[in-house]
Amino acid sequence: MLYGAHYIPPGEAGTLATLDHMRTVAGASAVSPLVRTVAASIVADSDRDSMVHANLLGNWCLQHTAFLPDPSNAEALLVPDDAVRVIARDGLVYCDCDDVAMLAAALGMSVGLRARFVAVAFDPSGAPFAHVWCELGDPDGVRWLTVDPEADRLIMPSVTRSQVVEV
Repeated sequence: MLYGAHYIPPGEAGTLATLDHMRTVAGASAVSPLVRTVAASIVADSDRDSMVHANLLGNWCLQHTAFLPDPSNAEALLVPDDAVRVIARDGLVYCDCDDVAMLAAALGMSVGLRARFVAVAFDPSGAPFAHVWCELGDPDGVRWLTVDPEADRLIMPSVTRSQVVEV
């Protein structure tokens, strides 16, 4: 597995830096032979409809991930290739919302879908963003499907602001 340490500024600047890094990682992972092979196997027996593919890939991510918070005082990002390797070995990978978002984006983009990250805040006082998910879209960007394991696992408060980043 790949490990590295980078300085992340505090507050919203840190969120934007993290989203930018996630975009880079997901984009690079989308052309990985391992990620492409897994994505192809997930959508292999379906029709060619992009939203059917998005649904299959999103469900696969939700079935093979379990929430684990980041280490204390750190933002850990799991590279999609590493997540796929752990899933192949154990059937499940423990990760947090940004890891699932990158995995879903990489899988989706590897089979021709568009992907974007949606970072959200739940505090109207201007507190930092607290959660992120991936949306997979058709090639025209008209239809989008949300891939968010927290939507089913947690009761989320109302979103007070959001930042969308196309991958």
